[in-house]
Amino acid sequence: MSNSPKIYFIEKEGRFYNSRNEVWYSTFVLANYERNKKALEGILDLDKFKGCSIYEITEEHFMNEMAAATTDLVIAGAYFCQLLEQYACRLPTISQVNKTMYQKCKNAIDVLKPFSSMHKDFLKAKEDLTDDVTGHYAEYISNISKTKIYQMGEVNSVLNAYQSNRDSIIGIAKKVLR
Repeated sequence: MSNSPKIYFIEKEGRFYNSRNEVWYSTFVLANYERNKKALEGILDLDKFKGCSIYEITEEHFMNEMAAATTDLVIAGAYFCQLLEQYACRLPTISQVNKTMYQKCKNAIDVLKPFSSMHKDFLKAKEDLTDDVTGHYAEYISNISKTKIYQMGEVNSVLNAYQSNRDSIIGIAKKVLR
């Protein structure tokens, strides 16, 4: 990893600058980067960037973060496509509002369809490593979809705790499920 080329970002208080949108993002994945550190050092002299610093990472680290973000997009796109197909297009189209919603959902499904095929390819590649990926994923989506939208913060907290200390959360879950 140390042999990987370095890339640089403008950073201020944990946020990273995207010059195209002129927005500061909490993740460097959404920011512009520069391969020439000297170019950014010159920009930091501008009044607009007073108090900013140069954030340095390896290109390999950046690509790993991009891969994780892409995976999240594929999973979310496939999930929303499935959800729209399952519910929105089966609603009665009695009123004009529902007819309009039906048409918009059909358009959204057409746009999201490629995510479903990408997701299938993703799962197929991963099945070489784990036979039960599809079954576990379907069960996971089924369980998550039972949770009310206003409870997602709590579910997120549990998932964060799981990622932080897997063994403890598994132990708690086993006790609760007994």
